Amino acid sequence: MSQDKPGPGRSSEVLDAILGTIADNRSRTETTNTLFRAKALDQLDIAADIDNQLPLVSRRNWLLLLGGGLIVVAFIVWAALTPATQTVSASGRVIAPSGLLSVTSPVDGFMQEMLADSGSPITVGDTVALIEADGAQVPVQSVVEGIVWQVPNVTGSPVGAGEVVATVLPTDSDRTALIVVPSNVADSVRPGMAVSDFGESVGVVALVNPPLLASEVMLRTGVSVEPNTFASIVQVDLNQPATPGTESTYTIQLTSQTVLEQMFSR
Repeated sequence: MSQDKPGPGRSSEVLDAILGTIADNRSRTETTNTLFRAKALDQLDIAADIDNQLPLVSRRNWLLLLGGGLIVVAFIVWAALTPATQTVSASGRVIAPSGLLSVTSPVDGFMQEMLADSGSPITVGDTVALIEADGAQVPVQSVVEGIVWQVPNVTGSPVGAGEVVATVLPTDSDRTALIVVPSNVADSVRPGMAVSDFGESVGVVALVNPPLLASEVMLRTGVSVEPNTFASIVQVDLNQPATPGTESTYTIQLTSQTVLEQMFSR
């Protein structure tokens, strides 16, 4: 059997097919490389755009930002450590919780003689004064015990039945103070709050009494109150004994929050 031998024409066709395949592959490779290169260039352009839109912060601006941050931190530290204490100041007197005691005249008449002196001790049954009534001498006897504080009547002055002829500080009046505060302020006062006198701690609030008319408050404490108004008497337990009857301006500490706590509590 004879075999066909490739002629010159057939070899040429095979060679052309091989060369064509190589050319197609090269064309595809170049196209692919071109596409990859274009995408890479596009990405480079995007990065450049981002850099243009987010320029680098200058050193001066960085310093300004740093300085502002330090100021904010310093303020927060200061606010956290600095107290923003709210207080109320009011007049008060060193006196027993019962308040001032009174010795009154049993009859109408005239003050003949005051026998008690301010600051002198007095007991139940002691004669405080003599009243002249219808030509008779009527003794005014004490029904309370303590220290005579004030003797408002003078010899010869008229005296009505039931009128106070002497005020008395009860015994043990050296351990408490009664502070007179407006009724609207008393709502903010609570037992346990610290009390100071000229910046020095002197005691704590023990009791807040209901509001009383000004005349009743003055009769009990001897502290002046605006007429026809209401006020509350705040009892303070003193840290150490004080001179009975002494009047002073006390300061009650309503809150002990820091500036930061007060800011967040609003």
